[in-house]
Amino acid sequence: MTALEDFKTQEQQDFGASSARQLSQSVQDLFKTCGDLRAQKALPEGLDFGTGPDLYGSAAYTGGRLPASIVMADNTEENLEASKIKAPSESLARPSVIRTREDEAIWDEMQKPHKLGKHESATHIGLTPEVIAEMQKKGQASKLEFFDSTASSGNGLNTGVLIAQVHRDNLDETFSQSLARLHPADAPPGAKPGIDYFNVNDFTARKGVQEAASATPHLVTTLQELRDCKWAKDIHVWKRHPLEFTDYNAENSRMEIDSRASYKRQIETLAHEGYHATHQDLDKLYAGSSALGEKDYVDLKMKQEAGAFLREILVNEELRKNRPDLGNEAIAFVWVDPQNKTGEPVKQVMNNLLVKNNGQIDEKASLDAIEKFIRHHQAAIGNANGIGYKRDEHGNLATKDYVANAKSGYTEYSNPAKFRASQVHLKQEQYI
Repeated sequence: MTALEDFKTQEQQDFGASSARQLSQSVQDLFKTCGDLRAQKALPEGLDFGTGPDLYGSAAYTGGRLPASIVMADNTEENLEASKIKAPSESLARPSVIRTREDEAIWDEMQKPHKLGKHESATHIGLTPEVIAEMQKKGQASKLEFFDSTASSGNGLNTGVLIAQVHRDNLDETFSQSLARLHPADAPPGAKPGIDYFNVNDFTARKGVQEAASATPHLVTTLQELRDCKWAKDIHVWKRHPLEFTDYNAENSRMEIDSRASYKRQIETLAHEGYHATHQDLDKLYAGSSALGEKDYVDLKMKQEAGAFLREILVNEELRKNRPDLGNEAIAFVWVDPQNKTGEPVKQVMNNLLVKNNGQIDEKASLDAIEKFIRHHQAAIGNANGIGYKRDEHGNLATKDYVANAKSGYTEYSNPAKFRASQVHLKQEQYI
């Protein structure tokens, strides 16, 4: 082997072909693969270069993906104008030299500083307040929501817990400050803001709701109407069991959803009650100097109820088509036969009332068919626990008469003093 002293200066490097071959062989000997397994294991981890095929595989020369067993970075082809950037998954990949549980434990401990916490997000990591402020001016740095996915029951809607929200107007607010601002203090007794009691914007943004919306365009319409509604800030959703109100309560702008109902049924309820919440027809009811006549009032209320049923049915149709895994149950209207009030209620499949022309659903004709049906059939009222139906002491089924309810509501609506007070309030709030 040629001695290194022979190559100390450029002037001394006058060597021939034989010396060149010897030098080449000397360099190759330095990187000769160690065939003895015991000797390989004895090497320091940083010097375990793997086998010859690993190190000199064609990928090293073609730009393809190098085998995972190679630990050293390839700097021989570094492009100074376009530095190589590794994806996080690659930069944190475990090297092949981890052979024992102790090695793995050491590696995991080393990676802890790089891992995000349970409720952390990388959205703004590394950004200064000045940069975030500049992004806000451009409409960026939008709302950031954190959810505890481990609390979900699998459908996202039932138990996903809102952990925190950071809005454009205050990126530094605390969790408690967020709840105080986003969820009014007038939450009913027993309701837990941010867990089972939500303002409508929070609720419609929940994972389970958004997943359902991806399968049903009519739910997308409902969610958009809820967000765009003039009185959206007043609308709240309470997931509870048993229910206090089975219908949307216009007095406190609250809709209740049975927390023990199936995921599909909760979404259908949201579609029905969401329609009620956004179709109050306040402009029609309070536009004039005096109240509508009773017939016009009842007709308007019946149209609202029929519209809510139609929206619920259409969402049901789309879920059954696009998400058959959620079940194939249609929407049933359970009504009481006036000739047999002590007997079992009768079920009407509301989907059968849809009117189709050339294979397409005619929504206007369907709306009329649904309104006609609910005008002439009284619904059986279910028990609050969701099991069975309410009956009086004589065993008669309790009923819900939509026309009678509308007429009853007209008495309060048409009271001159109450009408004027409501009209003034609605104008002050710019709802009409």
